[in-house]
Amino acid sequence: MAEAISVEFQVASSVLDAYLKTREVKVVDPLEVIRKIAEERKFSQTITDEVVSSYLIEPEANWFGVINSFTNAAQKLGPLQRIEMERFAGTLLEAPLQ
Repeated sequence: MAEAISVEFQVASSVLDAYLKTREVKVVDPLEVIRKIAEERKFSQTITDEVVSSYLIEPEANWFGVINSFTNAAQKLGPLQRIEMERFAGTLLEAPLQ
């Protein structure tokens, strides 16, 4: 049990480190990137607007800011949509903008 908990803490630490490193990945036009991602995922205009609004509340011209806009927008969705949006944001963490 102790070993399993230790492994989980290592995984969580690794994910947190990856998330924090996204602040180093600059994004020239975050709103355009957000709109492009939303279009590719076929998000509704309402959800796209919510993600854009979330970005404008806490703008950061880096990959962290883009991911954060999706996770913040998720907080205003129903439970199933929120989980889906947060999972999607997690996929953005795994494939940062180059």
